[in-house]
Amino acid sequence: MKLTCQRKELNEALQILGTIVSPAGTRPLYSNVRLEATKEAVIVSATDLEVGAKLKIPVEKVGEEGVVLVPHSHFSAILRETTASDLEFTEENLVMDVRGGTSHFRILCEGVDEFEDVTGFGDGPAVEIDREALAEMIRLTAFAIAGEEGPFALRGVLLSISGKNIEMVGTDGRRLSRVKKKVNNPEDATMQGIVPRKTLDLLAKLPGDAGGALALRIEERQIAGATSKGELRGQLIEGQFPDYERVIPKSGKIKVDMPVAQFLSCVRQAALITTEEQPAMRLTIQPGKVLFEAESADVGSADIDMACDYQGEECSLLFNPKFLIDVLRAIAEEQVRFEVTDSENAVAMRAGHNFVHVLMPITEGAGSGR
Repeated sequence: MKLTCQRKELNEALQILGTIVSPAGTRPLYSNVRLEATKEAVIVSATDLEVGAKLKIPVEKVGEEGVVLVPHSHFSAILRETTASDLEFTEENLVMDVRGGTSHFRILCEGVDEFEDVTGFGDGPAVEIDREALAEMIRLTAFAIAGEEGPFALRGVLLSISGKNIEMVGTDGRRLSRVKKKVNNPEDATMQGIVPRKTLDLLAKLPGDAGGALALRIEERQIAGATSKGELRGQLIEGQFPDYERVIPKSGKIKVDMPVAQFLSCVRQAALITTEEQPAMRLTIQPGKVLFEAESADVGSADIDMACDYQGEECSLLFNPKFLIDVLRAIAEEQVRFEVTDSENAVAMRAGHNFVHVLMPITEGAGSGR
């Protein structure tokens, strides 16, 4: 193998693949990335046998085609620390020479015979969605899914496609986010699957042309994505996703429009006083203002007011501020509508026409609400 390519693009690809590669002590073979030089491009790929991606990087010159496994940790460190804009790679007998500017490295490599390469996008019905739109959907839902100790089916986002609509839902049982957008679905395919967090993050990072689309397909147990510069394939989560429609309030008795940036600032200020033992923050809606209060025996107290255009009855609720911060940081719109039925039922936070977040308040006297 002998080639020359730009360091920056190869480095960016290695950073994306770094979220996939296995630690050296668990699956040593899959702590490598597969580096292939063709006449048209350099293709780098990685897999942990549950999710895999292959990325295409433009090549300036290929003197000799070839393929080899390169240790990700050392290879990515070299690409990150060297300053040359172009790098020359020469591999012979599983030793890779890397030259750029005044730097010269020799890296020991491995053969690819036992490495299970990433399967391509494949054939079959697929939809297309704007890459930035998909990344926004992931940002608005992935934060709400359950952690490793939560129910298995809730450790991913439910992705559903029907007609021209795509919907994503994430929940951990205490909060729920749902967002809808439009897709190009020429074959009128219907698809559904629970997508793990790691795969969602990779889909959001999959490189492509500016303003370009991402092709998406859900098969029986896998999801596949493709752009002009990369492909991804990952396992879906098996399990029964809950009936989320019944927990989304149709409309709240109290409706308050709030500026997202100011709302977030007030919650973050109140959260400064909370502790792990006392994480609750009181949010009180009054005519003309919203009051944010927190109190801790070990820290002190906080009272923050925010003006609002509301003229109705007073309502007071307790929240873990972390949950409010998570959703407010994800919302890109300037305004969010806060809808309340009463102090014990779930509130709905709506932004734009297609996003709703449902959050349960802490019941008075119920403890920390962590």
